[in-house]
Amino acid sequence: MKVALVSFNSVWESKDASLEDFKVYVQKAALNGANCIIFPEMTLTGFSMNSEKLAEPFNDSVTIKEYQKLAVKYKIKLIAGVILREGGNIYNCCVVVSEYGDILEIYKKIHPFSYSGEEKFYAAGSDLKQVNFVGGWGITICYDLRFPELYQALAVDNNVIVNIASWPERRDDHWQSLLKARAIENQVYMIGVNRSGIDGNDLHYAGNSIIYSATGSLLEAVIKEDDMKIFDLDVDAVEVYRKSFPVKSDRRIDLYSTWLNKSGNVKK
Repeated sequence: MKVALVSFNSVWESKDASLEDFKVYVQKAALNGANCIIFPEMTLTGFSMNSEKLAEPFNDSVTIKEYQKLAVKYKIKLIAGVILREGGNIYNCCVVVSEYGDILEIYKKIHPFSYSGEEKFYAAGSDLKQVNFVGGWGITICYDLRFPELYQALAVDNNVIVNIASWPERRDDHWQSLLKARAIENQVYMIGVNRSGIDGNDLHYAGNSIIYSATGSLLEAVIKEDDMKIFDLDVDAVEVYRKSFPVKSDRRIDLYSTWLNKSGNVKK
């Protein structure tokens, strides 16, 4: 499977301007034979706390409709960020669209980034999400990467886990280290897609969209063009590796759960 990662530099809080650049990357990915293209968190707006202005209806999102049109036009699977409103709440979301334009899943970010005050503007999701791409793919967003329990859960049924992010350059070493750790400890392909450029809050982003294999090795892109990299994924290799080195069969989930549920060991 050929997967395109775009370290997209969105135009701050301007969906229309960002969409024009977005379309160019989708076309380029398709022309280069990619089966799937992945963009960073809050793709067309940047990581903005202006949620009231930027949110779209969950069941009638103009942005998602544009994603669907492009997926169908270029016959490519598409994973990207969007801000959605549902039931009085606003969520930081990741939508997965098939090459036929079907909305396969919408993931609401489970862990808002409290360090930046994200939880004041976005509600926390409560459901894990995965899609039935080859090998199974789990979906996560940015700050989720710091919570390994989420990845252990997703790795049960998935050989690939995606994280779309707006991860600042000053913590780029954390970005790379955590992606690699999640790949090794869960024996999965770990795909990290991070934005580039400078946002409206003067935060700098290194891009650094990368993939680690189940063994923890950094994959080399087969094609590099501007802020886009295309990789070949041998998803079957994950099962082969898991059988040769069956780490998961030694997990003691019963003990972990008992300890975490003890008073004082888990945040209430």
